[in-house]
Amino acid sequence: MVPTSLYNISSIYLFSISSNQLHGILPPYLGLYLPNLLAFGVGLNQFYGQIPSPIANATRVVQIDFVSNSFTGPMPMNLETLYALGGVGASNNSLGTNQANELMSFLTSLSNCSNLRVLDLAKNHFKGFLPHSIANLSTKITWFGLEDNYIYGNIPLGIGNLVNLQHLFLDQNLLTSSIPNSIGKLSLLEKLMLHNNNISGEIPSSLRNLSRLGALDLSTNMIKGSIPISLGNCTNLQQIYLDYNHLTGAIPYQIFGLFSLIYLYLSQNYLTGLLPQEVGNMKNLGGLFVSKSKLLGEIPATLGNHEFLEFLYIDGNLFEGTISMAFRQLKVPDEGVFTNISAFSVVGNSKLCGVIKLLQLPACPMQVLNERKQFFNHRVIVLIVTLTIVLLSLCILAIIYQNKRSRQQVKLDSPLQNQYLQLSCGEVFQATNGFFPSNLIGEGGYGSVYKGILNSDEKLLL
Repeated sequence: MVPTSLYNISSIYLFSISSNQLHGILPPYLGLYLPNLLAFGVGLNQFYGQIPSPIANATRVVQIDFVSNSFTGPMPMNLETLYALGGVGASNNSLGTNQANELMSFLTSLSNCSNLRVLDLAKNHFKGFLPHSIANLSTKITWFGLEDNYIYGNIPLGIGNLVNLQHLFLDQNLLTSSIPNSIGKLSLLEKLMLHNNNISGEIPSSLRNLSRLGALDLSTNMIKGSIPISLGNCTNLQQIYLDYNHLTGAIPYQIFGLFSLIYLYLSQNYLTGLLPQEVGNMKNLGGLFVSKSKLLGEIPATLGNHEFLEFLYIDGNLFEGTISMAFRQLKVPDEGVFTNISAFSVVGNSKLCGVIKLLQLPACPMQVLNERKQFFNHRVIVLIVTLTIVLLSLCILAIIYQNKRSRQQVKLDSPLQNQYLQLSCGEVFQATNGFFPSNLIGEGGYGSVYKGILNSDEKLLL
């Protein structure tokens, strides 16, 4: 319990008893005793009951932390909301006028706290509608946490008034209806966490204005429609969680142009079409989750471009073909590669096959035959090339040999050889009339010279 003597310290600026084992309720007039309070923290304790509304009298307060307690009761609502719900003046409603006064909106009272920057009410047992009065909170607020409670209703349109909001946590509640388009006015938003609700409708295209958004979590809802192309404008996105919804259509390739993206969760939807080749553009991708949708076609070999990929879940789709090409580049441990991947699943794709044992896929029916055919084709190509080279070599040698013989023949067939007749001794004897002296022309040191007449009337000097 908090000692009541503490409330006499009216000049206190910081009140923090967080992270203890304190329990009990907070006195209803707590805020009246701390008018100069700047920060109020009771998080991580075991307090229960309702938050005392008078705490809003500390108009200078900057930070309020009630996280991880057991505060209960309906979430305070203003009178206008109560009238709309029939809670005031309705005879058949259990909320009487006195109870309505007790439910006067704590959030409405905080509209007087113009310096409020952090409001964390997460992980409690609050119940009731999310008041529209949150639109009247300080425009300086940067952190609003209400996750892990029992809040229902829709997200108020006026959420867009909180123009300096950087962190919005409304996850793990009972919220319904669609995400208001006014969410796009929160241009400084860095984290938008709406997972584990009953939100329906489509993802608003106005999210394209959230250029500083680093984490978007809309998982485990009933969101329908397609993934907006405009998400490609959120160039600082590192985490996208859209799994466990009713999304349809193809995955826009613009998503894979987000080079800063580390985790992409799209499992358990009704997505169709191919896994784009652009998946290889995300150099920082650490986890890709597209399980149990209706994606088809071959797995892009560009998956092998990822150096930091640790988690890959593509099971339960309609992928087909061999997986070896992409996965050998990704370095599967069994293959002596793939050292970064720690968890993956490809099962449930009936038309997918491969020879990597670790993936537990059936062998491709034609794979062995194709490998043999490729081996045979390789040997045939080698043989043809070898024979071609041998034949060309023989042709070249034959040409060289023929040219050499031709040159030798030219030398033998000289002009002097062809200008004299070749005669037998008998023909010479007859032509010189038996070497008759009258046919003698002259004598020299090397012999005698005769003239002779052939039958062809040609003269020959010997």
